[in-house]
Formats: sequence, structure tokens, C-alpha cells
Amino acid sequence: MTKPAPPPILRPVSTPDAATDPAPEPAAPSAPAPASESEPAATPPARAPARGKPWITANQVTFLRLILLPVGAGCLYGPAGARYFALIFMTLVGCTDFVDGYLARKYGTTKLGSLMDPIADKVFVAVVFVPFADLGWMPTWVIAGVFVREFLVTAARTSHERRGIVLKSSYLGKVKTWFQMAGAAIAFLLIGVHDRERMNLLFGIGVGISLAGTVLALVLQRWNQVRGGAIFTVSFAIFLGVNAAGGPDKMLAFMGYTILGITWLSGLDYLASGVRRLGRQLDGADHVRFVAAVTIPILALLCVKYTDAPVWAMIVVVAFELSLGGLDQLLAHYKAQPSGLAWGVRSFAIIALLAAILVEQPGAASMRFIIAVLMTTLSTVTTFTIFWQSRAHYVDERPAKVAG
Repeated sequence: MTKPAPPPILRPVSTPDAATDPAPEPAAPSAPAPASESEPAATPPARAPARGKPWITANQVTFLRLILLPVGAGCLYGPAGARYFALIFMTLVGCTDFVDGYLARKYGTTKLGSLMDPIADKVFVAVVFVPFADLGWMPTWVIAGVFVREFLVTAARTSHERRGIVLKSSYLGKVKTWFQMAGAAIAFLLIGVHDRERMNLLFGIGVGISLAGTVLALVLQRWNQVRGGAIFTVSFAIFLGVNAAGGPDKMLAFMGYTILGITWLSGLDYLASGVRRLGRQLDGADHVRFVAAVTIPILALLCVKYTDAPVWAMIVVVAFELSLGGLDQLLAHYKAQPSGLAWGVRSFAIIALLAAILVEQPGAASMRFIIAVLMTTLSTVTTFTIFWQSRAHYVDERPAKVAG
């Protein structure tokens, strides 16, 4: 006669306190940080999120940054005083990236935050660097090259996600983000100060501060900060040498080439992975995204350089298309991205409108304005629609309320 199986050994399990702790939620599939190279998505938190509710959340800081960015861009077109205000204002706005990062690490991340934080970084780049091309501060081809890389890497990430391959962010990608933001501030100073001796002093101060921070990090054995501090120390020393030898104008050109070089260098791994790991697997939906990734930023920057179309329209289109690319990557993780046909129809409609602005006869400013308004309307309305329709994939569900 078969003996009955012994009962399972019951172990005490700590249960959440119904009065204070929310009920645990089932684990959701981990999503990558869309188009992000500033915060590696796969890195686990160093410690458990703190309890309690902050007076402002990381997501609120991110959205505040997005709301304030147009203010700084508008000030770029004002007199010298307005540009100095723009420098201070945009520096403070850029520093909010550290604030929301700190809040996310302390109180925990959300899917919405993982989506919007890298998007906010790319919108920052669009809002700052498109006016740089319009004002002639940096060559148009340099700015176009920066945006082509951003669009291409986003499309490459989506192609990988469609096949279940997650590309981890590299440290060089983080350096790229730092250089884009710091480079924008340096360009502001070079245009505003435009004095070799004063800029030598500022770069010398940058070397001293970076070197002191590196030594402090070395003493505290914070190796990531040591590496970052060393990079900035060497960079400021190079900038000091270039400015001392060639003056602010040469330094401004060198700054643009440096940003472009680091931006592309940080993207080579992603693009090479696409060729190596995907190869013949690429299909029509991938090709549509890659074609749009190259064409849209180039046409937008050509419109800025060669037409009198409103520059705000080009800023809006570049910013919204980058944002939609970030969402597209997240949706690809859940196999919910727009089809290649839908993406192609929308993208090529925007491309056609950009081309129409370029070929419109000189002097027809009113027609170019109308086309620009139609283009921005198409970009913003469709982007908001896709964000709204796909909100279930990035809006975190609230914990169920405890009865009683």
C-alpha cells in the first residue's frame, strides 16, 4: 500500500502590513529605457527605494523640464542680455536631469519615467541645437549629423526590440549626453563672452574643478566618478589649448566637431550590432524607419538653412519625431509598435511637406508658413494620438486600495 506523501513544510512568510504597504503587484516584463544612453536600463538599484512620498516626484521634474525648454530657446533670439539669461536658465533646466535621477533612485522608477526621461534629454538637444544652426553658431551639416545619428540609433534599437534583443546602453553613450549638454553651455559662453583671455580663465577653472572632483572621487573610491572626472579634466585641458591657440571662433568650431564625433562614436556599437546580429532579418518595417531616420532631420535642417520657414516648426518636428521614436522602441518590446505601413505613411507625409517647403518658390513666405503649420499639426496630433492609444504600456497601474 502506497504511503501518502508528507505534507509540505510551511515556512513563515512576512506579509505586507495592510495599513501601510500596498499589495504586491505581479512582475511585468522589463522594458528597456527607450533610446536612452544616459541611464542603463538593466542596472539594478543600489538599494531598496525609500518609503514615503516626496514633495515632488521624478516624473514631475521630467515634465517640468519639458515645459520649460521652449522658454530658453525663445531667449536665444533676444538681445545679449536675453542670451545670458538663456545660458543660466537652460543650465538650471539641464541640472534637473540630476534631480529626477536622484528621486528615481531614492523612491523607485516607473515605466513612465523610464520612457520620458531619455525623451526629455533628446528634446533638450532638439530645442538647443536647431537654433544653433539657425543662428549660424555651428555648421548646419554638424547639427544635421548629430540628429541623423540620434534618429538612426533609435530606429536600430526598435529593430532589435522587435526581435527580442535588448541593446544595453554603453558608458560612451552617457559621455555623449554629457558632452551635448556641456557643449551647448560652452557654445553659449563662447558666443556671449567672445574673449580669448576670459575663456582661457573659464576653461582653466573647469580644469581645476574637474581635477579636484576626480581626486576626491579617487579618495572615496568612487570609480565611475573617477572615470567621468578624468574625461572632463582632459576635455577642459584640450579646450583650453584650442582656445588659447585659435580664439573663441576656432574653439566654437572645434566644439561642434567634438560633439559630432563623440555622438557618432557612441552610436557605432548600436549600428554595428544591427548589421552583425540582424543582417538579412531586416524587413520593410525596418527599412521604412531607417529611411525616415535619415531623411527627416536632414530635410528639417536644410529648411532651417535655406528657407524662411519658421524655425519653431522645425524644432517641433525634430523633437516630436525623436519622442515618437522613443515610444516606438518601448512598444516594440511589447510587440505593439505601429506597423511598417502606418509608420511609412505618416513619415513620408512629413517628408513630403518638408520637401515642399524646400522647393517652394522664393518669396512665397505665406505658403511656406502654411505648409509648416500643416506639418507640425500632423506631427504633433499623430504623436499625441499614438501616445494616448498606447498608454497602457507605459502608465503604471496604481496599487489597489485596501478595503476598510
